[in-house]
Amino acid sequence: MISHHKRLWDQHMRTSSTQTQSHHPPPGPASSATSTTAVLPAPSQPPATPPLTFGSSCSSAHSQVSVKEMFERKKPMSQSHPLARRLTAGLTELLARQLLPYMLVESEAFKKFVAIGTPQWKVPGRIFFSKKAIPNLYYVIEKEVMASLAYSVGARVHLTTDTWSAEHGQGRYITYTAHWVNLLTGDKHGMRGSAAEFVTQPRLAGRPTATSSTPTPSFSISSSAESSSAAASGCTSTESPQLPRGYSTSRIRQCHAVLGLTCLKAESHTGPALLSALNAQVDQWLTPHQLEIGKVVCDGTHLLSALNLGKLSHVPCMAHVLNLIVQRFVSKYPGLQDVLKQARKVCGHLRRSYTAMVHFSDIQRRNNMPVRRLVCDSPTRWNSTLLMFDRLLQQEKVVNEYLYERGARTASAVLEIFLPRYWMLMRNACRLMRPFEEVTNLVSRTEGTISNLIPFVFFLERALQRVLDQ
Repeated sequence: MISHHKRLWDQHMRTSSTQTQSHHPPPGPASSATSTTAVLPAPSQPPATPPLTFGSSCSSAHSQVSVKEMFERKKPMSQSHPLARRLTAGLTELLARQLLPYMLVESEAFKKFVAIGTPQWKVPGRIFFSKKAIPNLYYVIEKEVMASLAYSVGARVHLTTDTWSAEHGQGRYITYTAHWVNLLTGDKHGMRGSAAEFVTQPRLAGRPTATSSTPTPSFSISSSAESSSAAASGCTSTESPQLPRGYSTSRIRQCHAVLGLTCLKAESHTGPALLSALNAQVDQWLTPHQLEIGKVVCDGTHLLSALNLGKLSHVPCMAHVLNLIVQRFVSKYPGLQDVLKQARKVCGHLRRSYTAMVHFSDIQRRNNMPVRRLVCDSPTRWNSTLLMFDRLLQQEKVVNEYLYERGARTASAVLEIFLPRYWMLMRNACRLMRPFEEVTNLVSRTEGTISNLIPFVFFLERALQRVLDQ
């Protein structure tokens, strides 16, 4: 103890000596100073507050576990155990949200991970999740969407839809997303964070009353905003002509949900086929609550044909319109196609050649520039052209130096040097395209609404006018 734990031993000796002196008379001169039995405290007289010594720290570490407790810790939990049910539900939601494969639950790495955290839990197999857990989760979400649609303000639900083809899939796909509004009560001051209860009457017989405490589906909440009494009075339900109590302090909650993803398979994606698929979704989700389709936001000739056949109101997709405008600008602006051709050649060479990439990185370090690779654009995404121009302008000095040193020595093709007017064209193009990118990101937000369209167009006009003035 003196050799390896001298500090603790001295502390123990001082504490023991103090306790002994308080219970016994002080020892005479004849007492031995090296005797440890004379200064150790008696077991029957422990101190009121034991000091932090090696004895007290070791006693807590060596607390024994009974045999029964040890076997209980090793015993696996049944699937009906509350903790096992919560773990299974959490894993089900994880698989659904992250689109993970079912075989993950049977992999050795995942089982080892679970054994570290909860060794008593036996993870169900992939058949359980694919045949039972995920379908049950879908059923629960479907009920929540139906309950929220029953309290939709107004008689119309707006839709956004899109179609696409997948090479690895079974054909052409179409998706439907519904957008509606629920009116919730607040406190007397209309503050956020208060108890959320529905204000309007439900649209289906047998539902709870106007101030039901039925929870709103958290998965579909995109944004919330306080509404004034005048604004709220314009959103009254057709089945509740009189305003219930708390209507003036209510707040609006935007809700949205993906109603379905349909694969047309061998069917042709003509107007009648798309209209039939749309009517099937309406019959499943909207008709039980006496709801109708309001506006439909989409793009594409076939979808427009389907909407015309069904006599539905169409709203063009603003992001798609902005995409067409910028693509036309890139293809028609004088001299910009030459810049694009040269930029794609340089960026493609530096992305494909490892030797060129290493030499390019060396030049970046030599000029104290951040080591970043150039970006290649995609012909179908105009914002990738903006990213490519931005990265080239950031690395303008490095690109010029590389082309001066090794431009004519590439094996693929001769890389020409960017002329000064090319750099000027890239700067001007970026200044013109950047406002379009900002507006595209704003209209693509989850909480974006059609009421933002006019302010965004006004912003674009002012931004482009400033660029032209400069």
